[in-house]
Amino acid sequence: MRLMPFSVTVDREHRLIRIALRGAVSDEALLALSAQVRNDPAMAEGFDVLYDCRGATELTVTGDLIRNMGRRARGDKNRVAFVAATPSAFGLARMYQMVAEAEDRIRIFEDEAPAIAWLMGEPQPE
Repeated sequence: MRLMPFSVTVDREHRLIRIALRGAVSDEALLALSAQVRNDPAMAEGFDVLYDCRGATELTVTGDLIRNMGRRARGDKNRVAFVAATPSAFGLARMYQMVAEAEDRIRIFEDEAPAIAWLMGEPQPE
C-alpha cells in the first residue's frame, strides 16, 4: 500500500477537519483525499475544513480535476480555509474557490493563524 501525501484529523471539540498535504500531491492523491473526507461523518455534520498546503513540495494536479471538485462542492455548506504559501497552491485553491462559487465560505490564507481565526468566527481585519 502506498503512503498518501496527506493526513486527516477530525477535531470534534472545535468541529474542524484538519488536512495536511505533504510531499508530491497528484490527481490520484486528491481524489483519494476527497473520497476520504466526503465519507467522513464530520463532513456531513457541517464541520469546517482546514487544508494546510504548506507541506506540499510538488503539485501535479490538473485544472480539470480542480474544476470537477469545485463543481461538486457547490452544494456544500462547510466553510473551507486553505493555507497556501506558494503561488501554485494559491492558484489551485483560488480556481477551486471560483468554480465552487463560494467566495463567502472558502477563503485562502498565507498563514495558519488567520485561517483558524476565520474558521472559528473571529473578526477579521479589513
